[in-house]
Amino acid sequence: LGSYGLAEHSNAIAPSICFGVVVAHLLDDERWYRVASFVFGRRFASPIAFGSMIGFMLAPVPWAGIPITIAMACVVASCVVNEEHALAPVLRAKPLVAFGQVSYGVYLMHMLVVNVVERALSRAHLDLPVLVWLVAVALTYVVARLSFVHYESRFLKLKERFTR
Repeated sequence: LGSYGLAEHSNAIAPSICFGVVVAHLLDDERWYRVASFVFGRRFASPIAFGSMIGFMLAPVPWAGIPITIAMACVVASCVVNEEHALAPVLRAKPLVAFGQVSYGVYLMHMLVVNVVERALSRAHLDLPVLVWLVAVALTYVVARLSFVHYESRFLKLKERFTR
């Protein structure tokens, strides 16, 4: 995956969060929203941005981190600006909706799980990046689902008390 590939990018979430914040602020401003709608409101903007993101993730270059982050922000922008984008049917699929439901838990737990999986597979001499990724994604989902069902859902029920 190059000297800055998928594994390294997943360990550096601050740039992704920062670019996401910038996109949120731009989309909140009417003038910038119009510009974003023109650029990202096209039906096929989302798959183009997603393909770019994957391409940069697979690029064997040391400078791919920032383009990956920018492409991720473009994927989000294209999905927000036009809800009927070309990837919408995929994102509405039940498995992805279920993953989205526990996305906060995924956000909180993914690095812990990645570290555990990397160490366990390394000890078993199975430290292949793709295997680490597959096991980490599956295990992160399980941990996040357990957290959602047994912990987060209790707090979500309380929010009705605080809304008018």
